[in-house]
Amino acid sequence: MTGLSHDSDGQPVPLAPERARPLGRLEDPFIGWTATLSITLVSLFLRLWKIGTPHTFEFDETYYAKDAWSLLHFGYARDYTDNDFGTANRHILAGQTTGLWKPEASLTVHPEVGKWLIGLGEKTFGLTPLGWRVVPAVVGTLMILVMIRFVRRLTGSTLLGCIAGIILGFDGMEFVLSRLALLDIFVAFFTLCAVHCLVLDREWYRA
Repeated sequence: MTGLSHDSDGQPVPLAPERARPLGRLEDPFIGWTATLSITLVSLFLRLWKIGTPHTFEFDETYYAKDAWSLLHFGYARDYTDNDFGTANRHILAGQTTGLWKPEASLTVHPEVGKWLIGLGEKTFGLTPLGWRVVPAVVGTLMILVMIRFVRRLTGSTLLGCIAGIILGFDGMEFVLSRLALLDIFVAFFTLCAVHCLVLDREWYRA
């Protein structure tokens, strides 16, 4: 396929996708994946390092961590005993996980996919700061992997993809949200995946 432009010799200039394909073929997949996984593993280490500290509920973790545990054990988010967050939090941090929930459902203000994902960590490590923060840390790390591959696919450059991953990996907002049991990191991750899927669909269509 050629466009309307011509070079100095009068030859038609190929369209941008055709011009980009040789560049993409020059990128070694082995180097691309080795660099991607190296940055991803370093990012995972930084996000998991002492993730159970501080041993307390930070900000809105007081809602999502308990809702996740409630979903996991009752199938729906229950209200707390006497609706007293401070008392319930102290018992949970002391290791008590029973007798803290009423049979009535609590107010549901967010979709529950993120809470179920937080619940996976709690099922593995218990209702502890480690349990409710580990899955956001993993998802935040996966977001960096997707970003690297996304930018690499857009630009045809492994170097630019790695730079984008490093920038995201050291971004303060992304780093903090990856270490808290909040829903923001899940929204960001699935949004990035959706955009990446659009780019993949464009490539499949051209092919």
